[in-house]
Amino acid sequence: MSELAAPPSPPRTPVRPHSSPAVATLVATSCGTAIAAVCAIGLFQIERLVGGVWSVAAVATAGACCLLLARALKRLMEIVPSGVGLLAYLSRSFGRPVGFALTIPYFLLTLFLTGAEATIVGVLSARLLTIPVWLGAGVFLIGTWMLCMVGVRLSYRLQTLTTWTLVGTLACLSLSAMI
Repeated sequence: MSELAAPPSPPRTPVRPHSSPAVATLVATSCGTAIAAVCAIGLFQIERLVGGVWSVAAVATAGACCLLLARALKRLMEIVPSGVGLLAYLSRSFGRPVGFALTIPYFLLTLFLTGAEATIVGVLSARLLTIPVWLGAGVFLIGTWMLCMVGVRLSYRLQTLTTWTLVGTLACLSLSAMI
């Protein structure tokens, strides 16, 4: 009878639980590109419209909206942790053609902003390093592509670090301008 018994199963290795991105990471990824795209122009316009403490309050209100958006999209980022998550989310809700039509403006804006960021980096690197603008922009685009190929988690960490550094620097500059 013991010959018919199933052999003992090998011990299972514990599966590492899936860790979701932190709220600070989600805030950074949701507002990082927006800050990079409009921070200088937006801050000057806010300062002209409502100077002093009111401009700080306006930026804080925008930050609170980014925080609410990040919390709302946290589940989506756990399921599909990339820009394609928005397409998957809208396609599931409204069907593939409508979901695709709704995400086209987002993808076009992302391409436009990437080109604008590459141009800015190219001009800055040309002034700092005396290299051609196209070379600085190209290195930036290749570096961005390589970072995306490495993986989402590393990209999240670097984007979180740079965005919060930018936010902190802008906050310090705003406070020093009020003094």
